[in-house]
Amino acid sequence: MRSATTAPPLRSYLLAALGLGVLVTWASENLFWSSISADPAVVAGQFAVALAAYAVAAAAALTLLVRSGAQGWAAAFLGGAMLGWAVEGVVVGTMYDAFPWQVVWTPLAWHALVSGLVVVGLARSAASRSAPRQALYWLLLGIGVGAWALYWPGERAVSAAGATVTLLLPALALPVANVALERVGLLPRDRLPWWMWVAPALLALGWVVRLVASGFTPPLLAWPVAVGAAYAVARRQGDPATPGLLLGEPAPLRRHLLALLAPATAATVAGLGWSVGLAVPTGPAVYVGTSLASLALLARLVVRPRRAGEPALTEGR
Repeated sequence: MRSATTAPPLRSYLLAALGLGVLVTWASENLFWSSISADPAVVAGQFAVALAAYAVAAAAALTLLVRSGAQGWAAAFLGGAMLGWAVEGVVVGTMYDAFPWQVVWTPLAWHALVSGLVVVGLARSAASRSAPRQALYWLLLGIGVGAWALYWPGERAVSAAGATVTLLLPALALPVANVALERVGLLPRDRLPWWMWVAPALLALGWVVRLVASGFTPPLLAWPVAVGAAYAVARRQGDPATPGLLLGEPAPLRRHLLALLAPATAATVAGLGWSVGLAVPTGPAVYVGTSLASLALLARLVVRPRRAGEPALTEGR
């Protein structure tokens, strides 16, 4: 385990928020929409704007996770949930549409399950396995994303060139983000400095502004309830003896480059399907499947708190 003093705490925290922000922006925006534009400037610009919001949300989730003591897949999943509710409940407000369904979709079903657990948690742990197994993981993820993308032609205009640019261009930052996270080392959980509470405070202020502007619409109360519940579950999964949050063990850059197999495979599957006119209604199956899976995982964490001395619920191995 790397020492908590390998980097200044503020630099470590900001680097972790930015690195996680890159991963979840790609997973929650580019993977989700599959084909935004064939213009690299448009895709890069949208990614940069989204990254600003996701990095703040990631910083807030990091603060709560570090304080909770949660580790492993519990931290990846619950951190993704907190981040998803921040983005959907404070930044854009879609969490309150079709209430209460959208409290689950997309914050829990996509941000927590896909972005947090699959892309950040399991994908980072895959780097500690053999290269063939890691490559297989990314290939399977790419096939799954490509199959999901076959849903979009029935909803909006898409193109093979758009999929290639949307999925591959921002993905070039993924290996760099993963290497950056490995430079963070351990984020200590005791005596959190004041600046670690800036991001949570900004989100809380944004929620208050949205609540007042809405005329105190009751569904908006779901945001603090959901985040508070996720934090309580994270505390139940945490070990009081843990020194802090470790964001993964080091791996060579060449291993992180294997992550590019996912967007390349997804763009290929989607492009081939669209070129022959495939428009498969995969949406409902994904909505229902990911929603039920995320709720089942959350229930698993709620009903089975971690026991003292027990290994973290998936250290990723």
